[in-house]
Amino acid sequence: MQFWIEGTMMEGDRVEQGLRPPNGLVWSRQVQEMVVFDELIGNVDRNPGNMLIDADWNVWLIDHTRAFQQGDELRNPSGVRMVRRGFWDAIRALDRGSAEQAVGDAVDANALDNLFKRRDQLVAHLQGLIEQRGEGAVVWE
Repeated sequence: MQFWIEGTMMEGDRVEQGLRPPNGLVWSRQVQEMVVFDELIGNVDRNPGNMLIDADWNVWLIDHTRAFQQGDELRNPSGVRMVRRGFWDAIRALDRGSAEQAVGDAVDANALDNLFKRRDQLVAHLQGLIEQRGEGAVVWE
């Protein structure tokens, strides 16, 4: 599947030009959502060339061709520092049947096994952060 977004710049170009997001909090939350998602799907190829930024400073994640290829371990759990409430709830509620229905034949059974192992590690990591720092410091609305 392909989806094209007009009027964007790559994250690498933003950094090279020294452009700063107008709202640092919103930006950091979008980046954290990307980090959590990439850990969940085992995306080993996130780079500044596959993060697009639109005119409203929304981050669009492209090129997931190397997702679901990683093993069953999180690559960088220390990079996961916070999560949006809806995403947190969805990660914890994710079940095998829903995942299989969503991905169809695009992802094999072993890759789904690994996804759930990473999911369990993400949940444990985030739950540990919540216990350590308090829910309000880790989960945002």
